[in-house]
Amino acid sequence: MTIELSKENMEKVLNAFLDRIFALPEIESAKVRDVIISREDKEITARKAFEAGWHDSYSDVDLSVKVRLPKDGSVSPEAYVKRIDRFGVTKESALGYCFVPENCMYRIIFKNGMRYDFGFEFVFVDGAALTLEEPSGVKKVNPNWPMENIDRFWFVQIQALVKLYRKDYLISSHLANVNCNETLVMQMVLRDLQYGTNHHRYGHSEELEYVKYLNKAPFQTEDLTFNRIADHLYAAALAYDQLAISFYPEYQSRGNDFMEIWDCYHRAKGYVCKIASAEELNRKWDYEIAQNPGDGNWLIWKEEAVENFKKGVSIPYYGILNGTIICEATAVTDPQCVQNSEGMMEKGTVYLCAFRTNAEYQEQGYFSKLKDFMLEDLRKRGFTKAILGVAVADDWHQKMYEHWGFTEYLKTGEETYPDGTIIDVEYYSKKLIQGEPHTDVLDQILHENGIVEKMRQEIIRRSDLFEAQTKGTKDEYNLYREHVQYVYEYAVMLSKDADIDKEIVELSALLHDISMTDASLDRSKHNEYGSAMAEQLLREQHYPEEKLQLVAKCILNHSSKRAQYRTTREEDLLACADGLAHFDAYKSLYSLAHKVMGLDDEQSLKFIQDKLTKDYAEISEELKYLVRDVYARVMEAKTIQEILDPSEFDQ
Repeated sequence: MTIELSKENMEKVLNAFLDRIFALPEIESAKVRDVIISREDKEITARKAFEAGWHDSYSDVDLSVKVRLPKDGSVSPEAYVKRIDRFGVTKESALGYCFVPENCMYRIIFKNGMRYDFGFEFVFVDGAALTLEEPSGVKKVNPNWPMENIDRFWFVQIQALVKLYRKDYLISSHLANVNCNETLVMQMVLRDLQYGTNHHRYGHSEELEYVKYLNKAPFQTEDLTFNRIADHLYAAALAYDQLAISFYPEYQSRGNDFMEIWDCYHRAKGYVCKIASAEELNRKWDYEIAQNPGDGNWLIWKEEAVENFKKGVSIPYYGILNGTIICEATAVTDPQCVQNSEGMMEKGTVYLCAFRTNAEYQEQGYFSKLKDFMLEDLRKRGFTKAILGVAVADDWHQKMYEHWGFTEYLKTGEETYPDGTIIDVEYYSKKLIQGEPHTDVLDQILHENGIVEKMRQEIIRRSDLFEAQTKGTKDEYNLYREHVQYVYEYAVMLSKDADIDKEIVELSALLHDISMTDASLDRSKHNEYGSAMAEQLLREQHYPEEKLQLVAKCILNHSSKRAQYRTTREEDLLACADGLAHFDAYKSLYSLAHKVMGLDDEQSLKFIQDKLTKDYAEISEELKYLVRDVYARVMEAKTIQEILDPSEFDQ
């Protein structure tokens, strides 16, 4: 079984659990966070509740139920909470759980990967008839090692795993060691039973069960601390599975279920959703052409995609797993580039197309994450409606898009492939900003996103102006589109689970090269000028002085020559994001070297290699895998032609 913990699938699983809960007549209501869910409006309130509680694939759900018990006391709260099996929490469905009596709450991890903090609230009602039937089957109990110990162990394993992937190494290591120690206690109990004593006077040179499995964890990174904790979690899991059988011969292994969840977490860790660079765009299209040999349509589609990207009328979104592009989607903003766009693409509308996932990665939740990332990015850009087309005969995709919210039918039209093939296509739309139409979409976006969105719009405005002013010259460049947006995306990704001021990181990422939009300023001092310009801009917005100075410091020290002056995690993160972004757009470095600096091809190659060497050093070890292939290809190149086509830059 491949576990999928995408936002979409987690919501679906939560709804199924709520259906199970409301099948019990004594349940009055449920609550997620502060959102109350009732039978009557479950579909509406459940969606709102999930949005309020969801954070990421590692999130648990804070869920409680209000239960009506008979006022005559025939069923006590203590007796009721023991029957957690009535909610579908059984040895077949749950990997592990434990009860927290002071909060009247279970902490549960299901084998499908969903975690719940599941609490109870009781009201006592006259005439509330309730009988708790005996559970089916007899639960065997071994007083030497209660089953509650086993259920708690597996819950703690997942808790440690979540902390590991959120890089809370202190708690994760603590919990991993607790569970390794638990296997030692099991071995001590078994030794006492074997020798009929609990006096530990003599050593017996036993083999420690968990030690046999150390240094064998299948999921490793370049982070040595991560690997050390992962080794202990893996060793604890395998050792515990073996030892549990000594207490319960009928015990069914849970190690495989644990590893399935671990695999899901690790896939999520190595998976990045981003806007594609020019290099990635060409690489992905070359892959698709190779997958469709002899089909001339793909060659023409690539030409159109590259041209639209250069003109800035398309936004390619890629899902990248451990450096490999595995899925994609494209948003087209220009109606002239969309067939049958008449009457569909009014202002604020974007057309979505080119949904593709490599065959071996389909139905694993990767594209669902990419879709969520794309729609959220389009909302932030101010788009209010998205449109897509689906072949008339394609019922499967029609149902999937309907599930995504593309329910408003627009029209049917014919689309023509480059080779003349004609297909009938139905077009559907989805609102990206809920509620009544707003007279000024940008004002709404700014109101919702505050200072960060204001600065994003400011850097876009300055980048567009600089590009227009330098059109046709050696300095022609769009700073935001060709560099800043990548830095911003990496900054958001890297700060997601970090204990830092995310607003400072995002502002620094947007403004770190702002001085590059003024051709009169010395590029070699762009960090100094940029720091001062950002300071002035933010002060005009009445941004708090203390935070303003932190943003200015991040920008001043993002240059590698100022590395020794960095003292905060925010500064380090900005430098890392900036370094990663240069690998996404390294071809633009050739434009800088060749056109602006006047270097020949040999000198330009050395310039690019020197620049990327410095950037590679700025990137933390656990993130180098994202750019390792590009770095190796550039470093191994003997001529500029091995990494790009210089003629593209002479047009």
